[in-house]
Amino acid sequence: MSACGLPGNSPKAAISNYHKNLCDGDIDAVMKNLSVSVPVAPEMMELGLKSMYGECKEKGGFDFFETREENINGETAFVKGQVQYKNLTQESVNMKLYKEKGVWRITWQAPK
Repeated sequence: MSACGLPGNSPKAAISNYHKNLCDGDIDAVMKNLSVSVPVAPEMMELGLKSMYGECKEKGGFDFFETREENINGETAFVKGQVQYKNLTQESVNMKLYKEKGVWRITWQAPK
């Protein structure tokens, strides 16, 4: 993970940091992983993230992220993969990311 919970220099690192920070309950760091294009009011986003934190906590916390497919086209990336939690459950993810000021950030829009 990069310093201070900041997004990563690769799409995979950004997704991994997002999930680790979410499962650690570090909502401020999670917000730094999100693209400015996310069209949700910060207050609503925070409520949703707190709910997701509770779900992650029930699964024992974040273990790792495994990339299954990564397509980078300039400043846009589409990533499919699996999040594994410490209770050994897994969750498939499809994420779209934008590179903003040199840093990959999650848009929350699933790729088509």
